Amino acid sequence: MLFSSCGIEDYLYLYPVPESNITVVFNEKATIRLPSSSNYDSVSNFHFTLFYRIYVSGMSLNSVSISDYSALNPTLASDYNVFLPYRDTSSTNTVNVSAVGTIFRNRNYYTLELESANIDNVLASGDKTLTLDFLQIPGQIPVMEIDGTSYTLFRSNGGGNFKPEPDRYFRVSDELTESANATSLANADVVSASGTPAEKHAYVAFYIVASGMNSNFSPVYSAPAFVGVLRLA
Repeated sequence: MLFSSCGIEDYLYLYPVPESNITVVFNEKATIRLPSSSNYDSVSNFHFTLFYRIYVSGMSLNSVSISDYSALNPTLASDYNVFLPYRDTSSTNTVNVSAVGTIFRNRNYYTLELESANIDNVLASGDKTLTLDFLQIPGQIPVMEIDGTSYTLFRSNGGGNFKPEPDRYFRVSDELTESANATSLANADVVSASGTPAEKHAYVAFYIVASGMNSNFSPVYSAPAFVGVLRLA
């Protein structure tokens, strides 16, 4: 469907993932029921996309609520508030959701990847349930489970524009939490902890969108759905 509004360029409306389809258990597992593929029959190059950003903190929490965001990491609270208007899926919403990809990139959010598969292909259809498993077991690397298959999660490298330290896995390490590495050439997907905490922990915020191409072969997105904040083991 095409919508237009005065001063806003025509854009393709994509059915969003309802936030009621998302369940988070403590801060270690998120389950997302993907909408029916029939919602996207006319969408070119359709797939679901997960955006993420990692936040280092001096706080150790077994579960994270909105009231914790500012104390956990002030940038987490700031990012959350920036994205909030774009999550409005009411009929009165006039936010141009075709700009969602740019908004995420401007806030240094990156697209989630998988170690051994193209995530766009894995998430190219709906009518299924995916789980982000961040169980707090030392040494366990977070995975995405879907259709009975488990995929190891990979951090982005910005298409080769930066080199995540110490590697691309979602796990806590001295290199990941080191503020000197939170640069555009290393951990561009990481926000340093505020102050100088004695201990450093790391959390990751996720959003999910439906993605596709418009008639001009430009990316278009649905309104984002907030998945939640999970903790890196």
